[in-house]
Amino acid sequence: MGVLIEYFTSTTGIVINFFILINFCLCSYEKYVKRWGALTGKYTTQGRITWSEYSGSQPSSFFGNGNTGVHAIITYSYRVKEQLYTGTVFSFFFPKKLAEYYPKGKKITVYYAPKDPSFSRADRPPHHFVIVIKTVFLYFIVPVTLIDSVSFYIYWLVTQTP
Repeated sequence: MGVLIEYFTSTTGIVINFFILINFCLCSYEKYVKRWGALTGKYTTQGRITWSEYSGSQPSSFFGNGNTGVHAIITYSYRVKEQLYTGTVFSFFFPKKLAEYYPKGKKITVYYAPKDPSFSRADRPPHHFVIVIKTVFLYFIVPVTLIDSVSFYIYWLVTQTP
């Protein structure tokens, strides 16, 4: 634990984490600005459910028996300016009802971001929370985990006394 604190208070740790923080701020702002249009609900197109599957198998023991558990897989496709995009409907709750509500072939309204049409949500505009969580995970958690892990390991190797 002491070497971890030493790393984060060292020049190396401070510089690396400073650059991660600057990258997070710049990238998250850019993504948020690009995806803002989807939040307004003004940009919609028609889409179609391309895959809808419900799996009701439950593991028989605490560690499972190879079954994947209860879940629903729902994907949709839509076009913006003649370009084809796909999206996923996801929910932790009520997967059977979700699969019944979105049968394969059903037409849906897709809300998308005009500056980033690959960002979309079916049937209602996305919430700010969705953009914030995706941005924090993609541009902060992942870089901190990957870059800090490698740089900490290198720092640890270099500071070890022979």
